[in-house]
Amino acid sequence: MAKCEYSCPPNCQLCTSTRSCSQCTDGCSMFDARGTCFSCKANYSNTNKRCECIIDLCASSPCKTCANTTFYPNGNACCPYSGNRKHALCTSETQCTHGCEDGYYGAGCEVECTSKDPICTACIGETKMTVTCTQCKSGSYSGTNGMCSPCFTACG
Repeated sequence: MAKCEYSCPPNCQLCTSTRSCSQCTDGCSMFDARGTCFSCKANYSNTNKRCECIIDLCASSPCKTCANTTFYPNGNACCPYSGNRKHALCTSETQCTHGCEDGYYGAGCEVECTSKDPICTACIGETKMTVTCTQCKSGSYSGTNGMCSPCFTACG
């Protein structure tokens, strides 16, 4: 028997179809007749970010810093970072204090190094044009051109 896969509407955690939400994500509270979650619960904000931004985490007014370092200030609330940021410390959604986890690059650490070079396992840079591979899969090395090259003699 084939399994039918579909994605839920925005801000929806459980759904019965691509258009019908039965349970909103944790921070969202209401869904309309079309099955779209459109309102955040008290203390949560930003439906564009699945109502995951928390107002009470602001450490200042206006919200310029967050009490939890794994969140960044966004308007009147603090939003959680998406993955791929070293130590999850950032000053905004796209500016990371300690750079990206190995295997990712870009201002928001959202692009995989393999998009530049399929055997690149760690890299640095902001764009595909400026990224440089710093670590490569076994049997290859990071060459002077910023790309990985195969080893002709034994290398790690």
